[in-house]
Amino acid sequence: MYSTELIRKFPEAPANPILFVVYNEEMVSDAEFFISTIHGDEYLNEHVTVIPYNTKVDDRRNYDIYIDPMVYKYKHSWND
Repeated sequence: MYSTELIRKFPEAPANPILFVVYNEEMVSDAEFFISTIHGDEYLNEHVTVIPYNTKVDDRRNYDIYIDPMVYKYKHSWND
């Protein structure tokens, strides 16, 4: 699965905020671009928070968590 395939599967009207986890800080802007292109800027601003994999989340909201497939690719590569 590619990142955009997963993003397309985000619910149209999420019951909970979405936490989208990407591999690193450099991938945050790309993910935000794809989300806003596919679902719109308003959707991104209202429903989605994009964070790098190693970020600690102190927020206690009940998130629906989606992990970018690229996280698994890079975490299991020789580049770690």
